[in-house]
Amino acid sequence: MIKSIIEYKNFFEESITNILSFRTESMGYHNGQSDLRLVAELNGEMVGKMDYSVYNDIPYIQWIEVMDKNKKRSGIGKQMIKRLQQEYPDTEINVGGTTDLGSKFFDSLPKIFDKDTNYGVLIKKLQSLKHAEKKLISYVEKTGNVSEKLTNLFNKIYDEMWETENKLKDVSPGKTKFNIPEISESYPENWNLETFKSLRSFSKRIKYCNDNLQRLASGSSRIAYKVDDDKVLKLAKNKKGIAQNNVEKDWFVQKSYPDIVAKVFDVDENDLWLEMELAKKLTPNKFKQILGFSIQSLDYYLIAFDIERTGKTRYSTPEDYRASIPSEELSVINESEFTNQLTDLISNMNMPIGDFGRLSSFGECIRNGKPAVVIIDMGLSKQIASDFYGVN
Repeated sequence: MIKSIIEYKNFFEESITNILSFRTESMGYHNGQSDLRLVAELNGEMVGKMDYSVYNDIPYIQWIEVMDKNKKRSGIGKQMIKRLQQEYPDTEINVGGTTDLGSKFFDSLPKIFDKDTNYGVLIKKLQSLKHAEKKLISYVEKTGNVSEKLTNLFNKIYDEMWETENKLKDVSPGKTKFNIPEISESYPENWNLETFKSLRSFSKRIKYCNDNLQRLASGSSRIAYKVDDDKVLKLAKNKKGIAQNNVEKDWFVQKSYPDIVAKVFDVDENDLWLEMELAKKLTPNKFKQILGFSIQSLDYYLIAFDIERTGKTRYSTPEDYRASIPSEELSVINESEFTNQLTDLISNMNMPIGDFGRLSSFGECIRNGKPAVVIIDMGLSKQIASDFYGVN
């Protein structure tokens, strides 16, 4: 979170008593629904309020407001959301229909996705049953064998598929929860968010970051700055960078592929910058050590995948590219959850494969207590490639 503590202190620097407190008011009850209001106070003065209802233990936000326009964008809204999530730690908060401004606010808030392990087990079982069904159908078509034994096996598979699909109706992939971190002094003392936001040109924002943060890397459209040992700030240099930040922050990506993409903690509402998980730089050997195959093998695999996906012709066939991968690595790639999620991401987001064959697109983070390869530079969609790079 980009230095919300600094905003807080700039507004309320008089004393340590200038800290938000909260109280909840009951606004009514009807048909099993409780109507409530969360009030944020500063030194006894109401500075923010959030109206919400609770039905079947699920909170539904109806309205959120910061009372004083001079205190807007000071972190009060975020802290109210954080407070409500703390009161319902295991529940996904429903934000309902929102205005464009409201959507930008909620989209910008850090979130986590808690997977339901039971859902994953059921999905894998259903996939296994469908695979078995497909093999049996293929066998019958080839042999013409429709014996009673095979018929019984088909019936057993269909019964289990029906039972599994019914169970899936009662579970979800998981819950999306707001994950607003504790206010901390992550940024240097001379960094000021309001000053940064007031700068109207790319060049002035870049100079301000250069003067106050450690510069890590620079590309044609963005510059990466180190915030602390956990976070990096990606600053757009131009309109291409803004478009790439927009892709990288995409909530579908963050929610659907948390194991293979670097986490986005915070983002500017206009995509001028985003704050992302800091990953270690990968060497070719480390990449292979973690995944079991080289970056070159991944590149060949993705080219073959792209030919089959798009129908575009290349110098060689998909089979030729796969034949260039060492057999022991190809078997690992075929079974890899990483490549399965990566190809799914490419397809769903309609992305060109080019950058995913480069080591610089990846970094090392910790996932489930172990070193993992994650995408740290994903900001290129087919639309961006066409609009800014002339690639179709």
